[in-house]
Amino acid sequence: MMRRIRVIAMAKSINVANFFIANKILIYATFMVFFTTDYKMAAEAIFVTIALIYPVSEIILLMPWGVQFAVEALVALDRIKVHV
Repeated sequence: MMRRIRVIAMAKSINVANFFIANKILIYATFMVFFTTDYKMAAEAIFVTIALIYPVSEIILLMPWGVQFAVEALVALDRIKVHV
């Protein structure tokens, strides 16, 4: 039982760690693609790229929590059905 709790805690901590660094990794990868394909970097392109990456990455990174809450709700509903 303790081993399972430890594994779940580690999985949650890895997800939270990804939440904090994923934006920077996405921005870095995007600009590396810009540099390697010889696009001309302009301030407008940089600001638009950063402005678009943040909302998209937040949606993607919050998905595991959404799935977790949905599964917990389904389990709770199944338990209610058993008792009713």
